[in-house]
Amino acid sequence: MIKHSLFIAILFLISSCAHSSHKRIIAENTSQALMLDWGSLFSEVNKPKNPILQKQIQNVIRHAREDIVQIQTVKNLFSEGIVFSDPKRIATDLAVKNLPSLVYWSVCGRLEADLNNKQKCINQFKSGVLSWVNTYESDGNPINELNLIPVFLSIDIGRDFFSPDEQKSINAWLNKILIMEQNHFVVSKYKSDFKTNHRSWSLAIMSLCAQLLNNSIKLADIKNQWIEHAKINLNDDGSTLDFYMRDALHYHVYNMQAYLWVQRFIPEVIPSDLVHKIENCIQFIKPFYVGEKQHIEFVHTTVQFDNIRRDAGDPSFRNIFWDAKKARNLLLMSRSLYPSVKNWTENVVDENYEAYWKLISNLDKDTFVK
Repeated sequence: MIKHSLFIAILFLISSCAHSSHKRIIAENTSQALMLDWGSLFSEVNKPKNPILQKQIQNVIRHAREDIVQIQTVKNLFSEGIVFSDPKRIATDLAVKNLPSLVYWSVCGRLEADLNNKQKCINQFKSGVLSWVNTYESDGNPINELNLIPVFLSIDIGRDFFSPDEQKSINAWLNKILIMEQNHFVVSKYKSDFKTNHRSWSLAIMSLCAQLLNNSIKLADIKNQWIEHAKINLNDDGSTLDFYMRDALHYHVYNMQAYLWVQRFIPEVIPSDLVHKIENCIQFIKPFYVGEKQHIEFVHTTVQFDNIRRDAGDPSFRNIFWDAKKARNLLLMSRSLYPSVKNWTENVVDENYEAYWKLISNLDKDTFVK
């Protein structure tokens, strides 16, 4: 009887160890999993395949080492519907200004070889993300919350640095943003929001949050929403509804940035026929960018607030010729997604970008090589 009991105990111990080991292996195998498409950034530890990308990684790590910025947080963000001189807008701009540092620190935490610098980056990253998670309360307004994209990206890179309880808090925060974005258009008083850049950015934010939460059911629904939205937001000639409503290339570019963020990081959400339509909308910019055409901005805008911002002195809303430099970030990202734009965008390939944009634009292609 004693031998039998001992035998059962040994079997139980072996089974428990095997089960524990199995759980550990699963945890190890999933702990480094990334939910967003980072190209070749993390494909080889410290040795990415793309030498141009390697240069940008070292640039990011250098920024992370030298970054002594303090991450500021706010309970609410105010970007939409507020003039640029409003104190709430100024506070928002100050709070989101340094958010790319979270991306620098998260990359440093994963790829830095020096252990002291690595831990310093991890500590700064965790502190910054958790301060936002514990402070910011979502209102579901996409124009406000697109400012949080660097936070979303950094969470994907550095999720493993958080404890299980911290990860639960982060997931709850992301889920709240997802729900609030989803409900925003139910309560919006502007019907045009369903058709314009507001909807584009809402779908982009929802896509990122759903992907980070690994919510495949929601992503499938969002994919269908992208398809339906593009039918009214993107025109066959490459123009956008925003361009005609605002009479401004400023808003054409602004709208298309939402599409490219999703195509860059969650390409499976964008169906192939929509990919071609997006490319057509990028090509729409070409004659204005290369100087074949000119366009005076906001002259016939249908949105009165554009004129209010112009009269308040906001330089972005003046009735002047469109400044092609305003499309640099969009075109830089486009070069890594659409080879067809490379032959007319070579002059965007320079060093006049912050490390954040250089990294994102070089995840796959040698976009900084003419």
